[in-house]
Amino acid sequence: MPNMTSIISSHNKTLLSDYNTAPTQQPNKQCNCRTEDKCPLQGKCLEMNVVYQAIVTTDTETESYIGLATNFKECFRNHTTSFRHVNKRNSTKLSKHVWKLKDANKPFNIAWKVLRKCKPYNNITKKCSLCVYEKFVIICRKALCSLNKRNELATSFPHRNTYVLKNLKVT
Repeated sequence: MPNMTSIISSHNKTLLSDYNTAPTQQPNKQCNCRTEDKCPLQGKCLEMNVVYQAIVTTDTETESYIGLATNFKECFRNHTTSFRHVNKRNSTKLSKHVWKLKDANKPFNIAWKVLRKCKPYNNITKKCSLCVYEKFVIICRKALCSLNKRNELATSFPHRNTYVLKNLKVT
């Protein structure tokens, strides 16, 4: 008869493998924007587990920011909130840059695009392809992320706790 540790370990492995593979499947609905022509990702805003790029363009310069999102729409909402509310102006490097442009009364445009879909943090392997790819782009492709700073590389899997078994929400 197997001991309790092996039973729990086996059960956790089964649950987490199902949980980590489900988001990579294509959802039926790809966009839930009110008007599809205002969608930040051209009708694919419900993407999951992506590394994205935000390109801020003004008349004189173009800056870009790299980020990761397990749910792009939620991340996009957080960014737009930080662009509107003064008390959140320092929440990301992107919002700092946008507020600097707003303070200078410079018109700007932000274009969003997905660089790559990756697998999220896996509690069994203790690896996160999202974080690894984001760090790779920040280190090796500086032209793609002029707003990101190298001190962002010191963080370790910020969304890891959402994949820990105690935080698993079975629907």
